Amino acid sequence: KGWKAICNDTYSYFWLKDCDREISQFIERGVFEWADLPPGVTPLSGHWVQKVKRHVDGSLDKFKVRFVVHGHRSKPGLHYIDTFAPTADTTTARVLLSLATIHDWEVEQMDVSAAFLYGPLEEEIYMIPPDGYGDGTRKVWRLKKALYGLKQAPRQWNSTLSTELVKLNYVQSPLDPALFIKREGRKILYLLDFVDDMLMVSPLSLIHI
Repeated sequence: KGWKAICNDTYSYFWLKDCDREISQFIERGVFEWADLPPGVTPLSGHWVQKVKRHVDGSLDKFKVRFVVHGHRSKPGLHYIDTFAPTADTTTARVLLSLATIHDWEVEQMDVSAAFLYGPLEEEIYMIPPDGYGDGTRKVWRLKKALYGLKQAPRQWNSTLSTELVKLNYVQSPLDPALFIKREGRKILYLLDFVDDMLMVSPLSLIHI
């Protein structure tokens, strides 16, 4: 929704509070820097996406707001080059869960909060800051990290995740690039990546891996 719609919403206090939290995350993680718009460059715009999350019984859990770039307006060769990012094969997930069931292995699921904000951008992208969050001048954001909506965002996150996992002695499977395996003596951990969700399976307690 647009800024006016958010302000006029019944739950405007909660939405605005979450908008502040979202922008704070951008600042803390160095997602953008203020810059003058270069001549001839058209900045991308964005919009707020609002969602009310509920518990299984239907009761209110929390309000969630995300600022998303209008990636459909980005141009190949200018705003992005490569966009492909591997994601887990369902067959791999089924095999891991079958092994866990048969051998009574440990299974955990983990979700990475605001995962795309970790992926550094290679392209020079400028965008208009959301209403209410300008700096009082005509300056725009020069993005340094990926935001949801950018076509290359999944690729940049996947590249960042893969690099960090390899540093932690995980080995990427040649059969499924979304599967990472870590061995330490007799200990072994399988980590399967579904964009910003991860499935972890191990014969031993995961807290000891």
